[in-house]
Amino acid sequence: MHTATKAEGILGEGEVRGVVTSAGKLRCELVVLCVGIRPNTEFLQDSGIEMERGCIKVDERLRTNLPDVYAAGDCAMVFNRITKRAQWSPMGSSANMEGRTLAQILAGRRSGTRRAGHGVVKLPNLNCARTGLTEQQAKDAGYDVETVVAATDDKAHYYPDAAFFFTKLIAEKSTHKLLGAQILGPGAVDKMADIAVMALNMGAKLEDFENADFAYAPPFSTAIHPMVQAAYILLNKLNGQMASMTPAEYAAGAAEGYRIIDAGAAEGIPGRRWWTSPRWTAKSPGLEKRRSCCSCVAGPNERISCRIGCGIMDIRTRWYWRGRRVFRRCACRSGTQAFSGGHCKS
Repeated sequence: MHTATKAEGILGEGEVRGVVTSAGKLRCELVVLCVGIRPNTEFLQDSGIEMERGCIKVDERLRTNLPDVYAAGDCAMVFNRITKRAQWSPMGSSANMEGRTLAQILAGRRSGTRRAGHGVVKLPNLNCARTGLTEQQAKDAGYDVETVVAATDDKAHYYPDAAFFFTKLIAEKSTHKLLGAQILGPGAVDKMADIAVMALNMGAKLEDFENADFAYAPPFSTAIHPMVQAAYILLNKLNGQMASMTPAEYAAGAAEGYRIIDAGAAEGIPGRRWWTSPRWTAKSPGLEKRRSCCSCVAGPNERISCRIGCGIMDIRTRWYWRGRRVFRRCACRSGTQAFSGGHCKS
């Protein structure tokens, strides 16, 4: 890793062979440019307009600190509807909307504007979207939060090109009010983020997602929409119906005192007990009545494996398949937690 190093050129013809830096030539096969952006407001330095890191500070009505001077667009800050504070959120879509909003304010037809903030990006084989507050931003704003990372299908699993969503939801513990969402997946993450945007605009709680009748057909979604599934999982966690931890909480040491069980289809956690199909027809010796933390991915095999291995499910219980879902009756016997999506329910 080379910090405080200036990139001076890229080597190679037709494909990258290396880069020229102030520290010398470095061999590589891929170059990713992350140059960032900054507001072009140098011409305003002596204007008397209040700035913050080069951004024009405005209030909810897009007014600057100077009388009768307003600002809108990429160089102006916006008023966050969740934190009630100014933030910089330079997006072309926002800049266009603010033009209409400012015209309405000046004409006396609108009192102000508030934004939740959003972003979406396309990467090779992966799309990413976010809206609202991140977990850290919510904590910094004074919220007591709960989060969940949910792994779901993005459409009917048997349909061609079906893939996945990893959805993180952030909500306030006391009110269950949604504060933010981040989504990863190869498919329409923008659709997931747009649902969250509307929820934030309306001040929705997780309960407002209950039985939400979003558009469904196998080429487009799952029978229970992925956003609704994520809300259900977080509600279960908040209501004490499921104990789980996020991967970040696990990495921070939340699993201390638990025996970690890797119930994935293949071993994925170095140094941890792996217990999964086809061994899920019997209990794992030594795990019964132990404080255990299961890691599993979306899918019935891993969930059932986790439950049986820890003695949560009675292996003599009757269970059957209907498509990809497993229906069963089970007897809970131990305080087992789950992480990496919260699909193992205890």
